[in-house]
Amino acid sequence: MPFLRESKLLALAVSSGKRASALPGVPTTIEAGFLDAGFDFWIGLLVSRRTPNDVIVHIHQATERLTDTSAKEKLAKLGVDKMITTPEEFDARIAREVAIATTLAK
Repeated sequence: MPFLRESKLLALAVSSGKRASALPGVPTTIEAGFLDAGFDFWIGLLVSRRTPNDVIVHIHQATERLTDTSAKEKLAKLGVDKMITTPEEFDARIAREVAIATTLAK
């Protein structure tokens, strides 16, 4: 983001499925004509499969509290759009991405 703000780089497209809130004038790769080129970058919290459900619920609730204004502002400065999903949605996302990566690797 600093390089873009200082005009040292020019953003041609973002690879996510939707436009980035930090770069609303920059199209997605799909909008730019590159179908099948959408790729969302994400960061998530992962725990062992043996983690008790009550601990998972506690961690999830703690991440939901990251919605306060100061956290949103800090993330926005980094160009990050916060997206908190349920543990089940996150599990499904990882399973989908592993299947896609496995197919690509083969």
